[in-house]
Parts: sequence; structure tokens; C-alpha cells
Amino acid sequence: MGHPDGDRIAFAVGIMALLGDRVPASAKLFLLSVAIVDDIIAITVIAVFYSDDIALGWLGAAALTLALVTAAWRAGLARWWIQVPLAGVAWVAVFNSGVHATIAGVALGLLVPARPVDGREVLVAVEHRLHPVTAYVIVPLFALANAGVDLGGGVLGEAVGSRLAWAIVAGLVVGKVLGIAGAAHLAVRARWGTLPARAGFRTVWGVAALGGIGFTVSLFIAGLAYDDALLVNQAKIGILAGSAVAGALGAFILVGRGGHGGNRQLDRPGGAPESS
Repeated sequence: MGHPDGDRIAFAVGIMALLGDRVPASAKLFLLSVAIVDDIIAITVIAVFYSDDIALGWLGAAALTLALVTAAWRAGLARWWIQVPLAGVAWVAVFNSGVHATIAGVALGLLVPARPVDGREVLVAVEHRLHPVTAYVIVPLFALANAGVDLGGGVLGEAVGSRLAWAIVAGLVVGKVLGIAGAAHLAVRARWGTLPARAGFRTVWGVAALGGIGFTVSLFIAGLAYDDALLVNQAKIGILAGSAVAGALGAFILVGRGGHGGNRQLDRPGGAPESS
């Protein structure tokens, strides 16, 4: 199914692909997992902090519609002419409730059954049908709508001297690295998990740096957070600059990693290592 920040993942995984065998497949899976969780948290932030006054009537209508969606899935009514109208009603209800409408898409995605329904792999079927539309239409339009930066009028020069832009760069380059790698270190030390197969902590630091690449969701939040066009442009420049630095840093760390590090897996305590 289309991912809200699929282009960010594409950039990060693209860098890993260029590095070839220097990066184990398990580290790529780790990066994908981190990116998905990161975007879910970002969307939660949008819902909590960027929602208008809540209209309980519309919110109740949204909840009722989502309940009907769930009931339809459980009854085996996995037909587009049932699910699409319900999804449209849910989106309208969430939009009018004051909660940011992106939550409707997240909720609808989470309600798709992961287990087979009447012997059909519904999740796989929905993913295959929606992927061309989301990958080639929705995500590009979303990116183009949020990525525009007006570089005229000395905006670039002002961004260089802007504390906002530098704070965003620091958050993407330093904050993401320390947050992701630090959480992995704590998980391993607390025996909540183990490292990706054929990967040591240097690989984790490299993947953490690539996790600092931010694009559509980050740009979207920047547009929501500021009303002043100058501040929005400075924030976007900070996001693009921070993403470039994070990508270069991640590639540098992964290129220079020695050997394959440990032979452990980041899944659960006691998990058997992957065969390399």
C-alpha cells in the first residue's frame, strides 16, 4: 500500500542499493521498519497538534463509518464498490470533524485484514491495486504540492542565517542519528532485541543517519506549522539540506564499516540469527 513518505524511503534505500554488499539485507529491512514507525508517529503528531476544534458529531460519524468498514471486511465484503464509498464517507467525516484528514487514510489502511478473508489475501490484493495509483499519481502530486521552495528575494541567504533552518538540520542529522542508534543500543543492552544479521553497531549508526532523510511528511508538517511563507521556505530549505547531509553521512559510515559486525538479529530476544 502507498506509504506516506515513500519517496524518502526510496532515497534511503537507493543509497543502500548503491553500496551493494556493504549493507546486509537485514539492515535495509531495519531501515524500512524505522521509516514506517517514524511516519506513523509523525502522522500522530499531525492529528494531535494540528487539528482544529473537534466537532463531536462528525467525529462520531467517522467512527461509525470505520466500524462499518470493519464489519464489511469481516463479512467478506471485500468489493471496491462497497469499500471505496465507505472510505470516501470516512474521509469527509474526519475532515469535517476537525481532526486532520490524513488520519482517515491511516485508519482505513490499518483496518485492511492482514489475514485471508474467505481464502483471499485481501491485503495483498488491495496493495497491488492501490500501488500504481499511489506510487505514480498520489505521492508525486503530494511531493510537488509540498516541496516547492521560493528561492527568490534572498530566501536562501536568510535560511543560512536562520536558527529555524539550522535547528531542523540538527534534528535530522543529529537527533535522528542519536534517537535511532541510541534506541537500538538500549534495546540490545536490555535484551529486548539483537542487531540485524551480519551487522554491527557501525551499520546501525549508518542506517540511523539515513533515517534522517526527510521529505514529503516533513515538508507537509512544515507547511502546517508556520503561517509565514518566509518561515515555511526556511523550514523546507532546512529539511532538504538536512536530508542531503544525513544521506551523505549515512553513506560515509556504511562505506567505511569494517567487516559485517556481529551476527545477531534485531527481532526479539533469543531470535535465531539469519543465515548469511
